[in-house]
Amino acid sequence: MAQSARYNVVLVGRDKAPTLAGQMLQVELRKEGYATRSFFGDGKPMSATLEEIAQAARDAKLTWVGMSSSQEFAEPEIVAARASQHLALYADIENCQNRGWFQEFHEKADLLFVLTEREKKSAFRVYGKHVTILATGNPTHEEFAFPKLSREEVRKHLNVADDETLLLALGTKSIPITCFLVMGILEAIKNSPLMRSRKYCTRKYYIAVFTHPGDEGMRALVPIKEKGIVRVKPEMLTPELAPYADSDGYVWFKYLDPYADVKTFSGDVRVEIVQGTKEFSTPHAIAGADAVIQIAGTEGRRAAYQGIPVIDFFSYLGFNRMKEINQIETWEPCELGMSYGIYDGNIDELADVLDWELTPEGRKDCVEAQRAACPPPKEPGAAVAAMVEAMRPYLTKK
Repeated sequence: MAQSARYNVVLVGRDKAPTLAGQMLQVELRKEGYATRSFFGDGKPMSATLEEIAQAARDAKLTWVGMSSSQEFAEPEIVAARASQHLALYADIENCQNRGWFQEFHEKADLLFVLTEREKKSAFRVYGKHVTILATGNPTHEEFAFPKLSREEVRKHLNVADDETLLLALGTKSIPITCFLVMGILEAIKNSPLMRSRKYCTRKYYIAVFTHPGDEGMRALVPIKEKGIVRVKPEMLTPELAPYADSDGYVWFKYLDPYADVKTFSGDVRVEIVQGTKEFSTPHAIAGADAVIQIAGTEGRRAAYQGIPVIDFFSYLGFNRMKEINQIETWEPCELGMSYGIYDGNIDELADVLDWELTPEGRKDCVEAQRAACPPPKEPGAAVAAMVEAMRPYLTKK
């Protein structure tokens, strides 16, 4: 017999993604007067003990848990799920609901929240018939579908002419990988036989290269022999810097500017290097693009929600970096139709895909695939509202 509850809902999420979604859900639950308690890690170890988490779950009418990215990270969620009176599982990305460390709850769960109808159909083959499965979407993805700036506002900010095709090239933390991405786009436009043979080669292109916040090259300083932006005191000099010292013994420095040649020698293709600010960064700029070219970036999903063609263009280095860091050999959004994946750095293929996606027919095909993979919500807050509505019967039980 279930014990009386101290809380309506206990929420548990170890990784950053379930933490953010859980926090949004908790705000809505409290607005409606439900008593909640939460244990969120935001990607870091939790301060609460496993027994504290388990006891809170036992004291709640319903326990909502994320499904974090490894069995080790998911331990607080698993402990809470085992102790729950009623259980709601939340899958924040594709195939998340199939993670093996949550298999024991395929029959126990009361609710399962997934991203799309396609994910829901897949989950039906795995979970018990009594589990209510809803395609609520990810609350943290909703803002992708509601850009802060219009297409016209973005293009005005970047000074894009009416007859220019705007391509956003999204940089990585790695200078060589970003350089290949940008130079690959330039080669596709200017030198690919495929592009030269098409009528669309007469387009005017504007490539806006948005550097990654973690690109240390954009913050690096190099010594120069003329006056720069900052100088080092004589007592801080190292022998390697001595040749650069001025008559007073000071060394001047300037920023490295690692992408200067990309802009300077791009010919009649306009290239601008853009460093994001709080007021205008990659998330703002997506809405103004005709296409987005990236390497396994989150912002590609944002573009997909807004119906903008996306290409994930991997160099040999870029592919190996993704394989090493993420332990994957394919980028899931490409497999699902949000983006077109080119895994071997093939510039002719990039030219062909760009050529097609920039036509009305090609864009229509892209958007149809994107809508199936990430249908945009009708309004902000729809995912959280759908979760609360599904949870309500369990929260009103005495």
